[in-house]
Amino acid sequence: MLETGASLTKAERTYLTTALATAYVGLAQLPQARDLLVAQWKELDHGGEFALPLTELLSLATAGDKPTLARSRAPDKGADGS
Repeated sequence: MLETGASLTKAERTYLTTALATAYVGLAQLPQARDLLVAQWKELDHGGEFALPLTELLSLATAGDKPTLARSRAPDKGADGS
């Protein structure tokens, strides 16, 4: 429904994307969740009620991608107590 160019409102697209990404994360299909969120990101309402869940879903989906996570985080200096 999201990929067919269906005529969806921004709210509908945001809701469907959030629901699908949540399902992907719940099924441990993190690459699919990440790809969906990245593909739809510019079309979503980031100021509405799904703003926080969308951001958290993207973080979870990206965290499952070890190379992406490694690039996004700098090592903590002194994390080992030194």
